[in-house]
Amino acid sequence: MAALFAQMWALELAAFLLGAAVTWLVFVRPARAAAARAAQPVPLPPAWASGPSPDQPLQVSRPFSRACRSGERFSRSSWTCARAASS
Repeated sequence: MAALFAQMWALELAAFLLGAAVTWLVFVRPARAAAARAAQPVPLPPAWASGPSPDQPLQVSRPFSRACRSGERFSRSSWTCARAASS
């Protein structure tokens, strides 16, 4: 009877250790790798991609020649003022 108890105890220990090893390989190693990748600093974009510096004026591609007068409305498609349709 003692031999059966010893054999079962050894098999249960082996099953536990095998399960712990598989769990570590499947779950813990990928999680640690992902955490290490997330902890790395994010590279900054180049200076030209960050936009204009505060001390330089903003350049407008198509400057306005004048503001729209009364009765005109601004058209975004042509960037001009046009007479508003009367209703």
